[in-house]
Amino acid sequence: MSNLSALQYPHWLMAAGAIFIVLGLIGFAFQQNKNVVEPDHGVTEVKVND
Repeated sequence: MSNLSALQYPHWLMAAGAIFIVLGLIGFAFQQNKNVVEPDHGVTEVKVND
């Protein structure tokens, strides 16, 4: 049991780690939506007369 007692962490450390993981996942989800490519409406079709 002495090996298992060395692995016990304070509760505040586990709670802080869980909060950081949740905040990181939320930040990652918002970062994924930044790279949305909007269509370019200024492009016109060029017609060549033969």
